[in-house]
Amino acid sequence: YDELEELVEKLKQEELVEDASIQSIMEMETSDFTTPNDTRWVNEWDELNPDGENWGIEAIRAPYTWQYKEDMTPIKMGLIDCMFNTEHEDVKFAETFYNPSKDKITEDHGTHVAGTMAATYDNNRGITGVYPFGENNIYGVAIDGTSNKSCLFFWKSAFAELIVRNVKVINVSLGYEDAFAYNAASG
Repeated sequence: YDELEELVEKLKQEELVEDASIQSIMEMETSDFTTPNDTRWVNEWDELNPDGENWGIEAIRAPYTWQYKEDMTPIKMGLIDCMFNTEHEDVKFAETFYNPSKDKITEDHGTHVAGTMAATYDNNRGITGVYPFGENNIYGVAIDGTSNKSCLFFWKSAFAELIVRNVKVINVSLGYEDAFAYNAASG
């Protein structure tokens, strides 16, 4: 513990670090966390033994934190991905940019990742995201096929769109095996 405290103090001295602290892990009972009523996983929650399609949400102990949702300050999250289904019933985008013509495969990936991040809590639909609090808290910047994935201007523009909107967390998820290799191979 003393060694961890020393590391925390060193981290706090770094210019880019706003704050650092030690996170404790404790044993808990299944009754110590809340579960959403979303139809997809209504009977599958077991944080003590993560398993099934929602094992990732359980493994990071998201349901345990959801009981404190009233104490949480909503943050804006950003996603750079393939297209998004902006009409999806379980994902409420605040805003999307460059959402080009719809393509079912890439639209599914962008929407899937947005849902993992912020699908609505307790709405009797689909799933619940890792951070589902705050209506319309996700901002999406979509990629138009493979033409702009390695374009430096695109990346600067994508990050700029999110940063000027005070987005605090940005996820880059492309839905392709290797977007940059594709452009490099195609010249």
